[in-house]
Amino acid sequence: MTTSRLRILIDDWKNHSWLHSLDFSCPDEILTEALDEFLYDYIRWFPGREEVDEDMLCLVPQLIPVLTYRIARRLYLARREEKGPTSADSFSLLGRHIGQIEIYYSSQIGRGLKINHGSGTVIGARCRIGENCLIHQNCTLGDKNGARPSVGDNVIIYAGAMILGDISIGSNTIIGANSVVLDSCPPGSILIGSPANPRP
Repeated sequence: MTTSRLRILIDDWKNHSWLHSLDFSCPDEILTEALDEFLYDYIRWFPGREEVDEDMLCLVPQLIPVLTYRIARRLYLARREEKGPTSADSFSLLGRHIGQIEIYYSSQIGRGLKINHGSGTVIGARCRIGENCLIHQNCTLGDKNGARPSVGDNVIIYAGAMILGDISIGSNTIIGANSVVLDSCPPGSILIGSPANPRP
């Protein structure tokens, strides 16, 4: 997908939403960088692809919030000194509107993010996620006492799980459905329950 084609898609998405009056200005270089990074997320769904196919992108609506996050994140890093609503906010809202997934642009997310189903999932402000993370629907990574979690590489988070507060989730960990994780865990853990306890 080219940058110019992505602009046409963004215009179409926003014009078919209640966000059509917001500012979606974005330099070409940021769109190009975001698309290059998003390709790693895209090929988690479509292995072996060398570029983003817009038809396939639109068939998997949970990919769109990941793409708009990549754009919003780069805008945020480039313009974080600005006060008030920015185009980063617009892209973030657009992804939330289309995919029913809330990903804050102040969160730091590595390449290869895959969100299955997705509806209701929230990745809160200032969370940190490593590479190749798989997240299912209705999951929350968010605040507890003003702090947010850090998640390692290759972590799988099943439906309904909550990961809250100033904790670190080691790489290659699996978090079971509806688990509530309030404590840090080492790499390779299996966490189940509310509150979650490590299982062998």
